[in-house]
Amino acid sequence: MTDLVGSPWRHIIESLFSVIAKPDAEGVRKMIPFQLNATQQRLDAELCGRDIVPKARQLGVSTYVIGRYVAKSIALENQRSVIISHEESATKRLLATATYMINNLRSPDNSIEIIVDTQRQTQAEIVFNKTNSWFYIGTAGSRAFGRGDTIDNLHCSEYAWWPEHSELLSGILGSVPTHGEVI
Repeated sequence: MTDLVGSPWRHIIESLFSVIAKPDAEGVRKMIPFQLNATQQRLDAELCGRDIVPKARQLGVSTYVIGRYVAKSIALENQRSVIISHEESATKRLLATATYMINNLRSPDNSIEIIVDTQRQTQAEIVFNKTNSWFYIGTAGSRAFGRGDTIDNLHCSEYAWWPEHSELLSGILGSVPTHGEVI
């Protein structure tokens, strides 16, 4: 039996997901298997459920979290994953990353394409048929997040740039139960 390194989500991410690489020397951006970098590996190993990640730019923290939450949405039933960004353009980019991962799933040996049955894919939400899980990406301040919702997985991207961030956060944190995850 092979020992898995890291979380089961890391195993799913590295076995099935692809991402677009940073430009190479010629400026070409290629699809590559999603292999966690050192920062992502450390994050995966050290998450405790309620985490604050002071992050530098371009280390792949949000990309890792998107992969983690997509993996949970595909593998677990009735997951409610929410990523909140600071501005609409960033929200669209984050959703595009999630959609790309879902639409480009591959078998570990790249021999077959895997298709995930989604019930609905909108500008803000992806609903997975087989697991009844949903993945929502929104912009801080554009919706009353947390009121009446239960959120299993919450990522607050670029929190320092949210409008009225402390008020928004206090409302949404109450919607994440103790078994839930906040990054």
